[in-house]
Amino acid sequence: MRRFLTAIATLTALAGSGSASADPVCDDLWFSRNIVFHEAGYCFGSALGQTVFGNARCIGQDIDLHADMKARVEEIRQREADWGCAVDTSRTRLDLPQIAQRMALTD
Repeated sequence: MRRFLTAIATLTALAGSGSASADPVCDDLWFSRNIVFHEAGYCFGSALGQTVFGNARCIGQDIDLHADMKARVEEIRQREADWGCAVDTSRTRLDLPQIAQRMALTD
């Protein structure tokens, strides 16, 4: 998980902030943040969360994250705020390259 999130954070940092191409970056950040919740057993309520991650292995919406994962989520949320991200979670598609491979990059 850390390798994946570090790679995303590095790519995002290299992309800069406030550019016109914020949508792909915001989608990337949304995915990076929510895969942490998915791995912790979060049950997604949004159409996008359910489509991307499903709820087959979920245990609830009130989950506990380890301190390092909480810090990672907060870091990603800050990047989302820096970019002004507002991902439309009512949609049912997330166009990220190699999303299946990225899902497999968790510890």
